[in-house]
Amino acid sequence: MIGSQNSLHVFSKWLRIISPCVIAIAFCILAIILSLAELEKTGGWSFLGVIFFFPALVILFVLDLVVKAIFKSNTLYIWLIELLIVAIGVFIFFGFIG
Repeated sequence: MIGSQNSLHVFSKWLRIISPCVIAIAFCILAIILSLAELEKTGGWSFLGVIFFFPALVILFVLDLVVKAIFKSNTLYIWLIELLIVAIGVFIFFGFIG
């Protein structure tokens, strides 16, 4: 019984670290790196990827810190609120694009 509680605690700790905002931050970093790598081939047009994703990266980082500061140990609330934030961000992003 003790082993299962310990593994559940470790799993919850990893879920707190790897939250939806952190996943979205990793996506933004990857998009920025790929945009900068393709800069030469696109004649500079891929720099728009940096222009779009860098502000999103900063906003997601700040929101991640704020949500995790408010809900220190409640992993469920962190995931629900950050998932809602990411969903709203994706909706707004596709509203600008489409």
